[in-house]
Amino acid sequence: MALLGVILLAAFLRLWRLGEMPPGLYHDEAYNGLDALALTEGATFPQFYEGWELYAAEAHGDHPPAPTRRPVFFEGNYGREPLHIYLMAVAVWLLGATPVAVRIVPAFAGILATYTTYLAAAALYANDEKRAPAWFPLLAAFFIAIFFPSVHFSRFGLRVILFLPMTTLAVACYWRGLARRRTGARAAPWFLAAGFFVGLGLYTYAASRLFPLVFLLYALLRVGQERNAWRAIAADLLLVGGAALVVALPLLLFFLRYPYFFVFRIAYVANKGKGTIADRPWLTWLLNVGRVLRGLVWQGETHLRHNLPGRPFLDAIQSGFLALGLVRVVRRRARADQFLLIWLAVMLLPSILSGDAPHFGRLAGAAPPLALLAAGGVVGAWRWLAQRRLARVAAGALALLLLGSACLTG
Repeated sequence: MALLGVILLAAFLRLWRLGEMPPGLYHDEAYNGLDALALTEGATFPQFYEGWELYAAEAHGDHPPAPTRRPVFFEGNYGREPLHIYLMAVAVWLLGATPVAVRIVPAFAGILATYTTYLAAAALYANDEKRAPAWFPLLAAFFIAIFFPSVHFSRFGLRVILFLPMTTLAVACYWRGLARRRTGARAAPWFLAAGFFVGLGLYTYAASRLFPLVFLLYALLRVGQERNAWRAIAADLLLVGGAALVVALPLLLFFLRYPYFFVFRIAYVANKGKGTIADRPWLTWLLNVGRVLRGLVWQGETHLRHNLPGRPFLDAIQSGFLALGLVRVVRRRARADQFLLIWLAVMLLPSILSGDAPHFGRLAGAAPPLALLAAGGVVGAWRWLAQRRLARVAAGALALLLLGSACLTG
């Protein structure tokens, strides 16, 4: 019942007056909507709706993308992954060409991410009551439900938020597989499922191209710690990678044939923005580390489209719990904690490696690991107070803080 309550809270924050807030349709939302409408009408792609984009169609000279009615990649507007637009086409077919139809897919993706974050937290710390009590996954789901950027991008007709259910489901399946392998049970289906969601994630958002690094870096860390187990670790990684490759193959073949579209958007965002230093990208990235970390807890993105200008990714209450959670995982150094830190670090990279840092859209993938860390901070605070015979006071005080954080989002 508690999980249902959290999901209903997430639904309310994402669905209430969806067609009116935020007001108007932004350019990128409308562009996605036009592509979705074109899909329902059986139009031939690629479609370009602005004159300046014609050069994109000419970029390959005599070798442009072949016309098709079912594109695996949408070349317009700097190029976009397809899954969100196909789902939006279903919404447009059902609801008509309305603002709600443009935004309903991210809204439901955000609601789904609340549940899948719960699953990821439960799998990551399964049977580990010492580190994470049974209500820890519920706290993680609660935080992802109320994080302001997660709510905002769930109400915005962009593909950003669709990335979250894929990453959290991949993590949940991967750790279920590890748990089954430790007990001698059949684990391969879980690793294949993890790979399926990794591959499917590549159809959602460009930042997903970095997500496989989470599993690769964790596997390398494990090999360094347990050299005798390298064969089992490599086998798990091959199952994940093989499944991801099969699922992503149509998109990868498109990029192999038209490599320009693989780098077009990435090159654009990497060299755009007031934080960019010409001809010295390494210096831009180095400075962006500080900008992104500061953006999480102190001075957030100023672009009105993505944020209340200057509002940090986390409010003051969430930032406090994040700090406590980071202290806990650094001190314990458990495998799940190491994975969580790698997950967070990799998901900060899309903003670090681009201009305009901190860019909250490119930080969207960091929301689940941040939610788990903040939930760990709540657990740590409660246990510290409970050990001093202040359990009732702790429960009441922490509940009030969580309620206050939810109100700051609302």
